[in-house]
Amino acid sequence: YEFVLIMRIISGIRTGFAFTSGIKYATLFARESHRGVIQGFFGGSFSIGAIFPFFIMPALIEIDWKLVYLATSLFFIVPIVLLAAWGEEIKPSAVIPFAHFKSVFSSKAVWILGILHAIFFGGVITLGTWFSTFAIHAGQMDSLRIVGVWGAAVMFLSGLARLMGGFFLKKLSAIKIIRYSLLILFLSYLFLIFSTRFEYRLLFFGLAIYMSSATFGPIFFLSFIVSGAEFAATGFGILNFIANLGSLFFPIFFGYFIDLTGSFEASFWFMSGLVILGMCLTFLLRVQTK
Repeated sequence: YEFVLIMRIISGIRTGFAFTSGIKYATLFARESHRGVIQGFFGGSFSIGAIFPFFIMPALIEIDWKLVYLATSLFFIVPIVLLAAWGEEIKPSAVIPFAHFKSVFSSKAVWILGILHAIFFGGVITLGTWFSTFAIHAGQMDSLRIVGVWGAAVMFLSGLARLMGGFFLKKLSAIKIIRYSLLILFLSYLFLIFSTRFEYRLLFFGLAIYMSSATFGPIFFLSFIVSGAEFAATGFGILNFIANLGSLFFPIFFGYFIDLTGSFEASFWFMSGLVILGMCLTFLLRVQTK
């Protein structure tokens, strides 16, 4: 267990470095008019990439659990080869003094965007974490393989929403996309609270995941504007740090309310409260990004 835990921590650190540097890399090489699309594509790739394991990991576990880690390691060969073949080196013109980063860390807009990203990304992780339990509880599904297929569909929906969120920037402002997403997300949680039919609850569960994912491109697009190209990775890192706090604690609180009440309704009320907080923050964000 200690070995697996340490490897998990190391892989998390590596993923964090790869994410912040990767999204800045993708953003800088994109044309200004396509940055939101590229950021949405970058984020969508993460979710869509998680679909495949839903199908192969259960089979590998039945053979030998160590094969899960071997298969995961093999996946890294592809991006390493592609980066070596097509990657372009980006070197800063000069070493940037640490004091110059103060503007990013003191930016209220960056921290507000981080909280918003926590509400959305933390919401996706929470819903994804509890989907299997929800499906078994609400739909009386007793097959883990069937739940796994639905889980893959949920991840595909999240990835698709991230991809489409970047294209939405062609028609709507980033702030409007965030606000519309929060409104629809709030209504989805209300339907999950008051609806009793499993088919409807499954539909709005998926809609909640979709709306929580569609804001990925708009949020990182705003972060790039606020932080500037030179400090974009730092801004992305702050957003990702806060969002991961949400993804850590929100599933725990979600489960706590289930244990406390014996149902999912209180947990969805908790998620609704986070959405209301996010809506209030958007009005502060409008002032900070003027």
